[in-house]
Amino acid sequence: MIKKIVSTRYISDDGFQFTFEPIENTLVITETKKGYEARYLAMDDIAESPREWDNFGTMYCYHRNYNLGDKTDIPKLDTIEELKEYLVKEKKAVVMLPLFLLDHSELWMRTGRFAYDPQGWDTSFVGFIYVTKDKLKEEKVSKKKAERILEAEVKTYSAYLEGDVYCLVKEIYNKKKKQVSQDNVGGYFGYKEAQEALKTEI
Repeated sequence: MIKKIVSTRYISDDGFQFTFEPIENTLVITETKKGYEARYLAMDDIAESPREWDNFGTMYCYHRNYNLGDKTDIPKLDTIEELKEYLVKEKKAVVMLPLFLLDHSELWMRTGRFAYDPQGWDTSFVGFIYVTKDKLKEEKVSKKKAERILEAEVKTYSAYLEGDVYCLVKEIYNKKKKQVSQDNVGGYFGYKEAQEALKTEI
């Protein structure tokens, strides 16, 4: 059991004081020759939006309540068909995937309908993610591969919207369980991916 203490550190029942609050079931403490090593995941509450990165695709979104996707010069159009026509004609889009937002206490984004909202009551179409003809030629990828890359970008962005972003933390303790060093790196999107990274990347 982990409980919060006044010093903003977190203390376990066996006496370790952690710098951050470990996410349940991610804490692994290993005994070493000089003491102990603790590895765990913590929430990353200050992660940068992945749409600030140098992305393959461009994400055009419109929503009356949220600023989503990339900053673009694309006007708001009345219908999905008008938007598709505009992207093909004006932006030379050759691969496009629709974007749907599920807004129900939290936000999720997908390129298809949500299985757990079959009636679509909390889901809305918010735009497209697309790649241009020039970008496809520049990166030398097929349209099929481009679809997979765009899907991956949407998955990462959805993790950001969901708050599914983590810090990897490694802390070293002496025999008396006093912390002697601490290292952490943030910006890991997706719980499973972060768990795997915790084993080797810090």
